[in-house]
Amino acid sequence: MFPPDLAGYRPHRTIEDIDLCGDGRAVPGLVARFYRRHSGDRVASVGHYTYDGRDALLAWGYVGEPDCAFHAVGLPDRGWDAPRPGCPRAELVLAADGRVVGMFLR
Repeated sequence: MFPPDLAGYRPHRTIEDIDLCGDGRAVPGLVARFYRRHSGDRVASVGHYTYDGRDALLAWGYVGEPDCAFHAVGLPDRGWDAPRPGCPRAELVLAADGRVVGMFLR
């Protein structure tokens, strides 16, 4: 089912100003809320990312797998883009002084 119904998941953790690209650079204002639920002998996981209070990204799959199974990018005032396999491609937008000032998600 798309998008994943978070009502069936329990909150796992929240990270504010998360490092989305894994390169040590946090994205100010990007909040990730992670949810989990048991699914047979596996644990399903959903990451719901918001930026400035708006839906930015959903990524879901199973705990212990190396990558996301699927992801969807938030579309302003239109809900979610179609789900795509794997993890999203993210690119940070940097100011001249190297500060993170935005991001592109695909």
